[in-house]
Amino acid sequence: MSSRKNYLIIGLSGVTCGGKSTLAAKLAAHFPPGAVTLAGLDNYFWVDDLSRLDYLPQIDHYDFDKIESLDIERYYADVQAIIERFTRNPHLSARDQILILDGFLLFNEPRLLALCTLKYDFSLPYEVAKRRRETRVYEPPDVPGYFDQVAWPAYLKHSAEIKALRTEHGIVTLDGTEDAEVIFQRVLTDVENALKERFLITIAVHFVPTAGTDHHGTAQMPPNYLIIGLSGVTCGGKSTLAAKLAAHFPAGVVTILLQDRYFWADKGRMDYLTAIGHHDYEQVKCVDFDRYLGDALKVIDRFTRNPHLSARDQILILDGFLLFNEPRLLALCRLKYDFSLPYNVAKSRREARFYLHPDKPGYFDQAVWPAYLKHSAEIAALRTEGIVTLDGTEEAEKIFRSVLKDVENLLTGC
Repeated sequence: MSSRKNYLIIGLSGVTCGGKSTLAAKLAAHFPPGAVTLAGLDNYFWVDDLSRLDYLPQIDHYDFDKIESLDIERYYADVQAIIERFTRNPHLSARDQILILDGFLLFNEPRLLALCTLKYDFSLPYEVAKRRRETRVYEPPDVPGYFDQVAWPAYLKHSAEIKALRTEHGIVTLDGTEDAEVIFQRVLTDVENALKERFLITIAVHFVPTAGTDHHGTAQMPPNYLIIGLSGVTCGGKSTLAAKLAAHFPAGVVTILLQDRYFWADKGRMDYLTAIGHHDYEQVKCVDFDRYLGDALKVIDRFTRNPHLSARDQILILDGFLLFNEPRLLALCRLKYDFSLPYNVAKSRREARFYLHPDKPGYFDQAVWPAYLKHSAEIAALRTEGIVTLDGTEEAEKIFRSVLKDVENLLTGC
């Protein structure tokens, strides 16, 4: 029996705003949906117990750049849980099970460093790191002086600590000033080479679409996965709910597919709004739904190849403002939630939100809101078929608890 692992772990560390998360996202997008699990160390700060953090009175802020500011034990435990989950899938290969650890102090924790097969450490000059940091949104936000007095000195200290480990542990330094695509292609080559060293295991695919009876009248088991659909008004709370659900369940259980990643790159497929000088991204034809559905089916196929796992272990969340206007995607969802907001709330949230391609003045009133009303009216008749309307003005935790109760009730029967 081979002792080779049927998974691959990649570690990304280094300077703030160096490109870690960008590279992680590019790798996740390159492989089939569900193949890559991301574990970000930034989600493990002691935010619920600030007494564990050093308070810096000179800048009236807590120090988030020490290793003591992180719940490393919980992070390590969650990573081990993902690895254990991978090992329970002996019929899958490392190409199907890639874990990316992303954290600015990752390699300063020996246990995490030891887990990584591929290790990349990002570097940036002071001026570039500071400029990028100042344009980035943080919660809580940096206070004046934090970068110079805390973030940069901490980076230099932590970088010096792992200097002696670079050769011994094969840590590759990446220049964060290089084009993100160049960095991605370089790392992808390493990843592909590492995957070739793993044994590939092929299995027959067994698909169980729904519970019920087959054409012989024989009872079928319910599917060993759960699909949740989140749709509705812009800035209603879809992604917040998806993130809360993903955080509630063990790491690696929830896969999220965002409709926003499936807009057609070919702008010729979209209407151009000459009055505001902007393309209209709010219509069904703007989304490559065939590709979105194809990726969703790949995730489902992946789930069905894990017969020893249950729906509690395999949850897919489809998140998209036009999700229920595509009948094929609507039909996949066991639980369906449609967010609503009053006009003034939706507009104020939209205007306060950061977009990679910012809205032009007038876009909300001339495109976003009219399209929402149109699409909402189109699915009005479908609400009796199990689409639950959620009031996006309610507190996010209250919405989460309500939906979680539905999820748990359904999982109890699976």
